[in-house]
Amino acid sequence: VVLSYIHLGLAGLDTFNLAESLIEDNETTTDDTEQDKTANTFSQLAEALGITAADLQAMSTDTQTSGNITLYPPKTAPEARTSGSQSLYHLNQAITYLCPFIEDGAKLLGTDGEEVDGRHTGCEDSVEVLDNGPKSHFAWALAHLGEAIAFYSVIFYTDPGETVPNIQRATKQIDSATSDTGSYITQVTRLANLITQIFPTGDGSMLDAMFNNLDVTSKAFSVVAGLPDEVTASITTSITDLRNKVDSTTGSSDGSTALKNSLTKSINKELSKQFDKVNATPQQEQQICGCIVLINPNEVPPECRNVEPQCDEA
Repeated sequence: VVLSYIHLGLAGLDTFNLAESLIEDNETTTDDTEQDKTANTFSQLAEALGITAADLQAMSTDTQTSGNITLYPPKTAPEARTSGSQSLYHLNQAITYLCPFIEDGAKLLGTDGEEVDGRHTGCEDSVEVLDNGPKSHFAWALAHLGEAIAFYSVIFYTDPGETVPNIQRATKQIDSATSDTGSYITQVTRLANLITQIFPTGDGSMLDAMFNNLDVTSKAFSVVAGLPDEVTASITTSITDLRNKVDSTTGSSDGSTALKNSLTKSINKELSKQFDKVNATPQQEQQICGCIVLINPNEVPPECRNVEPQCDEA
C-alpha cells in the first residue's frame, strides 16, 4: 500500500491537491441541465495530474492538426499503458500493488454485464488481513481517477493558457471558412474524420477505458467508510449523469457510446449554426450533412434529416 502511494506520487498525482480539487469541483457544480457534469469534472481535475508533452506523444498515434490547432488521436488503452508514458507506468504500478487488497465490489470483473479489466482479474487476493482497507481503496480510486484524467488529457487536449479543449476550438475555428463553401467542406470533412479518430469506442478504446476508470473510482469511494461527501460528490454526480445519458441514448446500451454522444453534442451544435451560413448546392449539403452525421447522428440540423448523407475521407 505504501508502494502504491509512492507510485501515485511518481505519477505526479498529489493526493491532497487532488482531494482539494474534488471538493472545489463539488462546490462549483450547478444544476444547469445543459452542463456536461462529466466533462466539467474532468476539466477541473486535469490540472491535478501533470501530463507532459512526452506523455501526450506516447499515448497518441500521431500529432494531427486542424487549421493551426493541434490534436492527439489516441492509441487504444492497452497500447497507451505500455507506450512509455511515465505517468501511466506509475499509475499501473500502483494498481498492480493494490489489487490483492481490493474488494471485488471495487473491481471490474465482468459480472452483471459490466466491462472486464484484465488488471483486476489477473491478481490473487492477499491471504493477509490488513487494517488499512480504507487507505488501499482510496489509493485504488485515485489511481484509476488518475488514469481517467491522463486519457482525458489526450482526448480533450487543451493548449496551455486555453480553457476550451482544442477539439472544440477547432470546430469554432472553421466558422471563418463558411463564406467559401469549397474551403469549408474541406475543413469540416477533415475535422469529422479527426473526431472519429479521437472518439472511437470498442476494441479497448481510450474512451471506453476513461469511462471504466471513472466507474471504478466511484466503486472504490463507495467502500471507504467515513469518506466526506465533499470529496466524492463530484465523481458520484458525474457517474449518475453518465448513467442517465446511457439510459436516454436510443439504441445504445453501453456507457462509452453514450459518453461519446454527449461529448460530441456541443460540437454538432456549433456545426449546425455554421450550416445555416453556408451557401451550398444540394450535393454540397449532402457532404456537409454526412460529416455532421458522422460526428453525432443524434444532433443534426433539421435540413440534414431528409438528405442522404456522405462524408468522404479528407
